[in-house]
Amino acid sequence: MKKQNIKIEFKIAADGGSASGKTTGGKLIAKKLKMKFLSSGALYRFCALKILENNNKYNVKFINRIANSITLKKLQNKKLYNPEVARLSSIIAKKSYVRKALKGFQKNFIKKSKLVVVEGRDIGSKIMPNADLKLFFTCSTKEKAKRRLKDFKSLNKKITLKQVEKTLIQRDNED
Repeated sequence: MKKQNIKIEFKIAADGGSASGKTTGGKLIAKKLKMKFLSSGALYRFCALKILENNNKYNVKFINRIANSITLKKLQNKKLYNPEVARLSSIIAKKSYVRKALKGFQKNFIKKSKLVVVEGRDIGSKIMPNADLKLFFTCSTKEKAKRRLKDFKSLNKKITLKQVEKTLIQRDNED
């Protein structure tokens, strides 16, 4: 009997607003199904962190260099989850050349990965329009603020629930 090579591919898009649970849900699904996981938000946060470390100086060349240096391990950095990085990541996400560089990274990562969960905004419509499964996460602003506050407190950041709630509403409106 001839041996057959069966290639299994399955791609999941996890979409939703900020702090809606898409990262947590996406990670759980990826772990349970033994799939790779990519957070698009972490990509933008990584760029923002590198910009802050570069004294807020950046241009197309710098962003492309950052995008080419990204690894999944670098996206695990706890420094990515602080209010200053979050604020700047939201700002740079509006720049077309940043989106283009990170879209390229994501498309390449997805192409190389046979079993993958990718989470972020517009993943199902812009990055993975042909995903095998598309999920959309939602929750109340109050619940989102409680989750994000817990994240900030674990990083010893002093911020109130009201401040977090205001930031999330502003970010969802901007995005």
